[in-house]
Amino acid sequence: MADEGAGIAPKGAAFTGFNALSAAKEAPLISLSDGPAAAPAVVRDLPPILNTTINWDKFKTATLISNREYEIIKQYDKQSTSRQQELLDKDGEVYMEAFLNMLKLSAEDAVQYILALIDEALTERPDRVQIFYKLSARNIKIYAPFTRLLSKNTSDVFSIQKASKILALLLSKKQAPDEELAMFVNWQISQLKSSSTSEGVLLAVTGALMVQLRNEQSRMMFFRSNGLPLLVALLKSQSLQLLYQTIFCIWLLSYYQEAIPAFADAGVVPGLIQLLKTVTKEKVVRISVATLINVLGKGRYSNDMVQYGLVRVLQTLSYHKWSDDDLIDDMKLLIDSLAESIKELSSFDVYRMEVLSGKLDWTPVHKQESFWKENSTKFEGNDAQVLKVLVDLLKTSKDPKALAIACHDLGEFIRFHPRGKNMISSLGAKVELLKLMEHSDVDVRKYALLAVQKLLVSHWADLTPVSNK
Repeated sequence: MADEGAGIAPKGAAFTGFNALSAAKEAPLISLSDGPAAAPAVVRDLPPILNTTINWDKFKTATLISNREYEIIKQYDKQSTSRQQELLDKDGEVYMEAFLNMLKLSAEDAVQYILALIDEALTERPDRVQIFYKLSARNIKIYAPFTRLLSKNTSDVFSIQKASKILALLLSKKQAPDEELAMFVNWQISQLKSSSTSEGVLLAVTGALMVQLRNEQSRMMFFRSNGLPLLVALLKSQSLQLLYQTIFCIWLLSYYQEAIPAFADAGVVPGLIQLLKTVTKEKVVRISVATLINVLGKGRYSNDMVQYGLVRVLQTLSYHKWSDDDLIDDMKLLIDSLAESIKELSSFDVYRMEVLSGKLDWTPVHKQESFWKENSTKFEGNDAQVLKVLVDLLKTSKDPKALAIACHDLGEFIRFHPRGKNMISSLGAKVELLKLMEHSDVDVRKYALLAVQKLLVSHWADLTPVSNK
């Protein structure tokens, strides 16, 4: 199978160490560089580990490495970038085979060093994966040294990050052996499931998935291993980098058609909208908006976006100064598209979405007598879901405005529905309304009192009017 991508990455979407890795099936090349046209690095700063010195003589003396491996590492280590490139261009298989063998060492610093050498070589030239594929054709195990490092349950986060990164590239540039890919995906799933996984390892997992999930084979295996809900669970992270990498992975899955229906049960749309309410880091906002655009108009997702208040969130975000014009255009596209969706909805549909979002505001429908006259019986639908949410807000909301509006709306329901009193009482609203009559907020007390009066009297029209906001 040819390597398959997932569309054009939002401008600036970066995963350090990998450049333009795959040709997209659905769209042009994905770039993971730090800009739209980053050139391959020829001279670069060395990772800190490569600035250290490993005593290879010690390993040779202890016969932990062979004489040939010793000669190879001595020829390569501490050479200039240009010299190392010459060596790899001429005898890449020789050097990489030796490096793979040396990953069997038990010395942590030596293993880290070899991993950094391999990573550096692949970072400079991702097409050097072909060296490994040639080794594989000679029946040399190219995946096992890295999967073995991941299976050691080590606290060596550096080695886990490097091994994950290299494995992701090796498994994504061509049709991967199912067994090898399954081992890697199973390890990733286990790390995502575990409550004890460190942030560093989660960054390694999601960073690798940013490469893997461009490939159809990897997307299918990860999704069918129930990986999507595990990614959504990470949207509660406080780490901006982890949030970015996680959403990037979800964005890649949004190009896998089998995954789209599962976005609903996983809570992708409400999760991203909730995130956009609190996070303004541009790269996180950019990839979140790109993901929402990808599911716009599919299934129920446009309605979900309206229901959870995305338009209002985007309108607030539009006041920020963004450096990316594409992000501004994408937000406008979402706002305009959702405005069209709202036009097609009935007033009760819009009201229902507002209530189910839990974010109540004094929108016109709350104050329109005609709305309550025409729609009071619709509150019975879906097992009185809207009423139940309003009553639940009385118990759980800490927002005085939401409490006041919930009290007001329950009062209006009592006023216009022929069995309003009985329905509200059966849901336990009376007790909560009585409690809210002593709330510290004057509006909450006012609308709670009026709702209780409507519960208790037969002729609500005789009550002293209480004006809305």
